[in-house]
Amino acid sequence: MTIKYIALNTNNESWLKNDGSSEKEIGLYNPVGDTNLILNGGGPGATDWINPTSGLASGWSANLIFVTCSIITGINGFTTNAQRSVRKIGVGGIVSLQYYLGLTGKVGAKYNVSLKYRSGTSFGISTKHDANSSNSYAYTSANTGNAITYNNIELTHHFDDLYSFAVSGVNDGLTGPSVWIEVDEIYVYEVI
Repeated sequence: MTIKYIALNTNNESWLKNDGSSEKEIGLYNPVGDTNLILNGGGPGATDWINPTSGLASGWSANLIFVTCSIITGINGFTTNAQRSVRKIGVGGIVSLQYYLGLTGKVGAKYNVSLKYRSGTSFGISTKHDANSSNSYAYTSANTGNAITYNNIELTHHFDDLYSFAVSGVNDGLTGPSVWIEVDEIYVYEVI
């Protein structure tokens, strides 16, 4: 698999393409070994959210004090299984799903991420260097309609250990189910 890598015109440079867009192709890159690092997230080379325990697919974790998790199937624009996490009624806190990776020696490694999602609020997509500290973030906007795909998110990891990949809803200071996320078709590839 080869992915086109583009940079947006952020320095007022003249990068206009024939179609009038202000993107500049600055090279091609290949995911390392074409391997999706998320082995149970519905993406290519991955199983489809199988073996749930407490509503969480195998390999995933969440703080079940704050959230209720479940596997949903074939609804809200998802054609197969998807992972859902909802903040509990009467409880505050962040809605987060983490997939443990446990990789070492990854300072400066770049990851290309795509996922299909719905959410009650915006949420962050991140790499984590330990159980509690996020490293590199991208953010989505809320999407309460049918699931949409968010493509080609690039994250750069700045620590030696790559503990996990996470999607985390915002802590809006309220309690109850206003914060929820549903995700599927997660692709996380290391870029060379």
